[in-house]
Amino acid sequence: HQDIEQAVEQSNTAQTISAEAEPVVATTSVDFAQLSQRISSDRAQQQSAEINNEFDEDLLDIFLEEADELLAGIDEDLSTWTKDQSNIGALNNLMRYLHTLKGGANMISASHIGLLAHELEFVYERIIRNQISINPALIQIIRLIQDDVADRIQIIRDQQIDYPAYEAIAIIQSIQAI
Repeated sequence: HQDIEQAVEQSNTAQTISAEAEPVVATTSVDFAQLSQRISSDRAQQQSAEINNEFDEDLLDIFLEEADELLAGIDEDLSTWTKDQSNIGALNNLMRYLHTLKGGANMISASHIGLLAHELEFVYERIIRNQISINPALIQIIRLIQDDVADRIQIIRDQQIDYPAYEAIAIIQSIQAI
């Protein structure tokens, strides 16, 4: 219950940040270097009081094994969808992978990854419903965020730290606002 409250509080914080941020895909030119720097700036949160680092070892091993499989599926279906943007099956798979990743992350109390997966899952849902226009900038932003998710899972593997994703979530939510 406390994890849910923390996730809602983090989401509200991210929404405040994204409300102040300019929409990411609103113009034809997107500064991907700046977006990448913003996502990387979240890594400073590894020292914050809001990190999660108390994971059950048995559950952590299961999560990491499952996450590897999910990330491979995500990478494959993201490539498939990028080549054929009418491929709703690939989008549905992406949503399913992220939903499973979110559940596993929340199971081990990696709520920051869980929230990030939830927000990205919502982007795919909006794409399927034709509520977000697909363009090369959107695809590149999705790839940046997806790479961040993979990096965060590796950090959990190496350092057992799940840290806040304020900038990454703000970027995703600014996509959704378009």
